Amino acid sequence: MRENTLKQRMAAGQTVVGTTLAYPCPELVEACGLLGFDFAFIDGEHDGTDPSECRELVRAADAVGIQTLVRVPRNDPQTILGYLETGALSVTAPHVNTAADVLAGIQAVRYPPEGIRGAGSATRAANYGITQSGEEHFRKTNAQTLFMPLLEEARAFENLDEILAVPGLEGILIGPGDLALSMGYPGQAGHPAVQELLTRGIRLAREAGIAVGTATRDAASTRAMIDLGFQLILTSSGAIFIDAVRAFLREAGVDGRSGG
Repeated sequence: MRENTLKQRMAAGQTVVGTTLAYPCPELVEACGLLGFDFAFIDGEHDGTDPSECRELVRAADAVGIQTLVRVPRNDPQTILGYLETGALSVTAPHVNTAADVLAGIQAVRYPPEGIRGAGSATRAANYGITQSGEEHFRKTNAQTLFMPLLEEARAFENLDEILAVPGLEGILIGPGDLALSMGYPGQAGHPAVQELLTRGIRLAREAGIAVGTATRDAASTRAMIDLGFQLILTSSGAIFIDAVRAFLREAGVDGRSGG
């Protein structure tokens, strides 16, 4: 049975750091794991990664011993199910704004009686039915799956008290980019009004015993978010690559086109 170390470490108060896949391919997932990231972020919303492609990315993560966090394209039980059957244990969904939305996501990742996930005892998630019975798979999987709703609109923060009170909620993700956009500050995640909501979100969540994650761009912002108490940090492999290449070309004294 796969163990969700992402969930376990956050429950123990530890911090986990992962990265988006600038180029969603298994080789990059393997490299991220070998370099020391705790998880790879698989994006079914903006990248359009479907369950078939997700399965290969999850398999690559399994090969190097890291976790995956999958953003499904919509908070829909059947959509979520397709990604879960790839072997993914942690799921987030975009534009979650109400307690009802959160409950729907939690129930989608768990089998009855805790949820509504459809039975599948011979899928990749169940080791093809080889290593355990269906009953064992359903019971053990319920203890490992994690739904972390993505709160990225001002409306979600209007309902934050109700959201944090949903039974079974273990963590939330705060998306500063879309949050800024929804507040009328496009491209200004650092705007004081946006930061005020972000700070309020982490304070209330931590008071409720809920882990909180967010996205960062560089090492300095990552350190700052960890110091604020964020337990899950999502970095950008694309931003890291861009910054590293620009620094290399600058330090080498070449412009990257003419070679000198």
